[in-house]
Amino acid sequence: MLANFPPVDVFITHNSTRRIHGIHTGFDGISSYIERTQPQLVIHGHQHINCEARIGSTRVIGAYGHRLLEY
Repeated sequence: MLANFPPVDVFITHNSTRRIHGIHTGFDGISSYIERTQPQLVIHGHQHINCEARIGSTRVIGAYGHRLLEY
């Protein structure tokens, strides 16, 4: 479903990318989108943890509850 989604600077999604931030599997489509468009920031929930990683140059943040981000 993200194959034709245009590039954005900030991408917010409920679930995470495939195999990142916790025990949930995540979605290949989100991973492919990040690899194709390289947004600056991806924020996701669902994992119930606060964590951060990088996929290439993209900063991927798992947010739980609330979080203050500087962009």
